[in-house]
Amino acid sequence: MVHDGVIEVTNASIGALAPYYPRIDVLNLPFAFASNGAADMTFNGPFGNALAKDIEASLGDVLVVGYPDTGGLFVISNSKREISTLEEMKGIRMGTMTLPSHQAIMKSLGMEAYPLAFSEVY
Repeated sequence: MVHDGVIEVTNASIGALAPYYPRIDVLNLPFAFASNGAADMTFNGPFGNALAKDIEASLGDVLVVGYPDTGGLFVISNSKREISTLEEMKGIRMGTMTLPSHQAIMKSLGMEAYPLAFSEVY
């Protein structure tokens, strides 16, 4: 809606931004940062500045003013069992965004990806 001029500001998720800016999928790498502090340093440094400039150049009419919590792609939780190893992920049905990258990541971890639109979450 920002891109279309309907609203002026948003805190967009990767899922909402990906249809307009597919390169944002680089942020979908699971476990890319050791901590939220490491992620903050990355996004508040040269990488974050370059990404913001690329987003702005690609979309043409938006201004990136910052990044929300970018330190954790996934919080993997379920009602079946504790997960502390890759082996324990096998067979768990995991809800994902409708992004193909999220589904591929879950499948690569041995989980069953269940894509769900945000409007259907509740």
